[in-house]
Amino acid sequence: MANTMAHPLRFLRIPEVQHRIGLGKTKIYGMIKDGDFPAPIKRGRSSIWRNDDIEHWIMSHDRPAPSFEDLL
Repeated sequence: MANTMAHPLRFLRIPEVQHRIGLGKTKIYGMIKDGDFPAPIKRGRSSIWRNDDIEHWIMSHDRPAPSFEDLL
């Protein structure tokens, strides 16, 4: 029987999101307000993010550092 789930669905809380993307809570919530970051899922008083959404955001915003010539 084939495994239908390549990987289990995983959820992240704000401390792990902050660690993964290197931004603070205020910046993250500001980006959510501006539509520049995935909105969390509200679970009671908690906010959780789907790991897949954060991975996708990281991959789409991961740009190589500029070379020295690019800075001139």
